[in-house]
Amino acid sequence: MIKVTILGLAETQAMFDNIIKNSSSAGKEVLTEISNLLVSTAKTNAHVISGNMKNNISSKVSDKVATVTAAANYSAIENARPGSKSGSTHNFMDRAVETVRTNLPSILKKHSSKWTGGK
Repeated sequence: MIKVTILGLAETQAMFDNIIKNSSSAGKEVLTEISNLLVSTAKTNAHVISGNMKNNISSKVSDKVATVTAAANYSAIENARPGSKSGSTHNFMDRAVETVRTNLPSILKKHSSKWTGGK
């Protein structure tokens, strides 16, 4: 099993704290968008034989934490396994985290008016 808890990168933690303190609904929207991106990217990159691992990648979002889980008991092994899926490595969750990291500034910018009063 792989479990990724999204708490924010160091450089964005203060912004998340502000979002959560001032507007839990805006914070939850951001966490939902981030977790949805992580889930969809992990599913796209997952090596599929039976579909079990791909079908068991999911997320749960509260006001302050988004948790993404790949619940198949072999998910961590598959993520660490060398080799490829259509020419790409098996590290489906690692690549999904990197996609979130790359897209995080634009996601935060998109939602920023919700906690800055529209500025």
